[in-house]
Amino acid sequence: MKSVDLLIVGCGLAGAALAWQAHRMGLSIAIVDRNDLQSCSMVAAGLVTPITGTRAAASWEWDWFFGEANTFYPHLEQLLQKKFWRCEPTTRIFLSETERSQFESKWFDNPSSCLTGPNACAIDLDKVIGIMAPWGGCEMAPAARLDTATYLLATREFFRQRNDFFEMELDCDSMEQVGSQVSLSQIGMRADSIVFCQGVDSRRNGWFSDLPLHPARGDILTIDPPSGVRIDHVLHHDVWVVPVADGGLKIGATYDRKTLDGIVDQRPEVLGWQNEILGRWGNLLAPEFANATVVRDHQAAVRPASYDRKPLIGRHRTVSNAYCLNGFGSKGSLMSPALARVLLEFVIKRTSISPHLDWQRPLRKTKQP
Repeated sequence: MKSVDLLIVGCGLAGAALAWQAHRMGLSIAIVDRNDLQSCSMVAAGLVTPITGTRAAASWEWDWFFGEANTFYPHLEQLLQKKFWRCEPTTRIFLSETERSQFESKWFDNPSSCLTGPNACAIDLDKVIGIMAPWGGCEMAPAARLDTATYLLATREFFRQRNDFFEMELDCDSMEQVGSQVSLSQIGMRADSIVFCQGVDSRRNGWFSDLPLHPARGDILTIDPPSGVRIDHVLHHDVWVVPVADGGLKIGATYDRKTLDGIVDQRPEVLGWQNEILGRWGNLLAPEFANATVVRDHQAAVRPASYDRKPLIGRHRTVSNAYCLNGFGSKGSLMSPALARVLLEFVIKRTSISPHLDWQRPLRKTKQP
């Protein structure tokens, strides 16, 4: 059997970041993942937003996560000769006078002193044509968007050419401890350490089936906007809006904790989520455009969220060389580079993991506000 330092199970945003960080550290790796073009990471909009939620709060640990991501992705763009990281301010359209006042008091007069720290300032919305913005809006920076599909496909191809990537449906229960290593006979591989980066699929294997995930389905539509509506950069409102290369727009998203699959069909709940997204989109448009949208595509996937919206990483309860990297929710594009490095340093250098990140921390299994 071939022996490697690290076996990575799953190649979504978590697994890909882990593979790259391991590669940069000079570790030998093997990656195993199935071919799922509708996975959560593939479907994700890849939005990296500094100020989020109804409370206009800075994204958790923003300076650290964004600083790492904004170095990590441009480096890979140069290596792979692909473009997938677009770093530019994003616009928030206010939903009410209360929201505007909240942003003004929290951000307009209190700019961050850190170069990567969140900032927001009022802007002129004249360049955004066809929308309603009676309370105005602001520009949030720094912000970015990761083209997740381009990034992940390029990652797979890079490691496939090195014979480090194995595309297959893995039977995790077939893996076993052989001495100090983990053995995977399906691919003739042994590894000093194994990391499971499977998102919600981790619940179906015997290694991390007790991972405290609180998953949520997210639906995204690709639309042809009404003629006369011009949006050329990311907008946040009651719906987020992302321009795509051919002139269409992606709009979303939903949070459904009951319909935990990525199937798009004619079920009432699925049609209901489509109508909800379209309704929120319609609320953003000027009245003359409200009923002229054409839905081109409807995608859905299940996010691997946690109960407290913090990541879930660390060592297996009883197997000392088995680990997980999971629980990123909708922030995998932002968090994965930094947290992949943290986990590897824990595995290789025996550094500690913050109690806020350790998957075995005490959690209230109720929905957090």
